[in-house]
Amino acid sequence: MATKKYSSEELNRLLREAEEHFKKLPGVVGVGYGFKQTDGKITDELSFRVYVEQKKSLSDIPDNEKIPDTFQGISTDVILSFTDELLACDDTQHHDPIVGGITITVDDILFNTVGTLGCLTTLKNEKSKDNIGLLSNQHVLDRGLNVSVYHPFFNASGTSILDNKTKNEGVIAKICNTGTRSNVNFHYPGDSDPTAHPYFLDCALAKVTTSHSSCCSTNCGTKYNAVIADIGPIRGVKRLQASDIDPNTPFIVRKRGRRTGLTQGKVVDANASYDPGNPKHGVILVAPIENNCEGVKKFADSGDSGSVVVNDHDEVIGLLFAMPSVANTSPFFGYGIVCHIHPVLNQLNTDIIVTPQPSSEDRLIPETKYKRLKSIDELKQEFISKNDLCRDMYNVFERYRGEVAHLVNHKRPVTVVWHRHFGTQFIAHFIKNFNNPAHEIPDQVKDVSLAKLLIAMRKILSKEGSDELKSALDQYGDQVIALCKDCKDIENLLQRLSKIEEPIQ
Repeated sequence: MATKKYSSEELNRLLREAEEHFKKLPGVVGVGYGFKQTDGKITDELSFRVYVEQKKSLSDIPDNEKIPDTFQGISTDVILSFTDELLACDDTQHHDPIVGGITITVDDILFNTVGTLGCLTTLKNEKSKDNIGLLSNQHVLDRGLNVSVYHPFFNASGTSILDNKTKNEGVIAKICNTGTRSNVNFHYPGDSDPTAHPYFLDCALAKVTTSHSSCCSTNCGTKYNAVIADIGPIRGVKRLQASDIDPNTPFIVRKRGRRTGLTQGKVVDANASYDPGNPKHGVILVAPIENNCEGVKKFADSGDSGSVVVNDHDEVIGLLFAMPSVANTSPFFGYGIVCHIHPVLNQLNTDIIVTPQPSSEDRLIPETKYKRLKSIDELKQEFISKNDLCRDMYNVFERYRGEVAHLVNHKRPVTVVWHRHFGTQFIAHFIKNFNNPAHEIPDQVKDVSLAKLLIAMRKILSKEGSDELKSALDQYGDQVIALCKDCKDIENLLQRLSKIEEPIQ
């Protein structure tokens, strides 16, 4: 196994060389890069993943057609390819304003197609204020230009599709770009390799029915909010590269789909190819790392087509469109298949609406509705000046937060505990409450409470962290866990912290 650390440019070049070399061999569908599979399970070893139409005994393969154990110093892994299963759905929840991750329905009398609204975009070729786009898959939206898109079904209340009298109610968008469902050649600007490479895309776009006019300076049409349900604002758009696949730092992603809600997964291949009968190239494979809302270990399920996939920084890296059509005994069961986002946006001539992370000076928390707003810096100063215990707690937090972040990102046992107890989701709720105090922090995510998360993290951090961190957790852990119990918002938590006078028993 190669131990050399490659730069993004070096690894991209080696991947293209591997593709060119192995695709000349009979039965090879394509080449990806990610984690090696052994006995159907993902390992921590990185490899060129060679997808083949069928696996054969070595004795049945001519020597000149055998795939070597390594290529250019990197291990290889021969993987039986699969076909895909498009994702349809059945959720009925209504959202006003519309946001990413919710139900959309398209109908042109002959078809009834339901999918997920991925996120909101701006249309580059639209100069007016009515330039908001709705991103999803082609297999969800491809019913012809100007066909209506509904939420959740044919009208806002979810009336049966047979109720044609109310069919025009609940229109939120009109299809404006039927997109594509094919391999599309795309070149990333700035790449030293000038060649465009194939990326399979399943994408389309609808124009949201906003309404700005001289008599209506504000939007008098469909109301929207450029966030994703359960995730919040999109903070950017990020390219996923082969060099991002690192066994020491799992590349964790999330999606919010209308069928299974918020789920997490781990990227196992950044450039997969599959489907021997109709090869699809350059897709992202995401393995599930937790059970979905039905208690099944799946990243995606029927109903999630069109969801955007984000990294831990809430940056969009792809567009979910399918899951492998395999038995539940297959190593690919529960995976999500995702298009790279930059080729999608280029194909549709649109940009995702992003909200940059505000600075601490910009983010304000209301003290009360009658008093002025406080900034984070003001709250920090107020907290540490309260008493010696508060000051000591803050200093401990500053001293060890870097170590904790490193352990979560780089120490596998800590990473597993963090994600199994939905640490990322709790952080998302705190951030959402921080930016919108009306949003309450939930008592629990799935069946895990905040206290359960903190207890589990205290235990694993004490085991995997430094002696100094363990000592700090022994000193303050009970207090922090007790203070966070039943906490609904950050303001209340800070008020509790500022009232600490002595250790909580």
